[in-house]
Amino acid sequence: DPVAQEFWTAKAHGTGRQTLDWQPETGSYSIVLMNADASQDIDLDVVLKARVETAILALGVGLLAGGVILLLVSTFMIYVAVRRS
Repeated sequence: DPVAQEFWTAKAHGTGRQTLDWQPETGSYSIVLMNADASQDIDLDVVLKARVETAILALGVGLLAGGVILLLVSTFMIYVAVRRS
């Protein structure tokens, strides 16, 4: 019985809709989707969601600030070039 095995990091099983909320730790993982009786035919729809909060927010703010700085510098350079001509 695959469900009874102890090597699973997280698991959800049963009939009907299943949801698995899992807090990953550092490491490599594989996802196994299978019938409990190990039969070959499997009918499923999978939705995978991941939450990446702090790093993406910091990256977005940094890119936005960098873009604003580049816009200001380029505007200043165009202004100086027009004044000299």
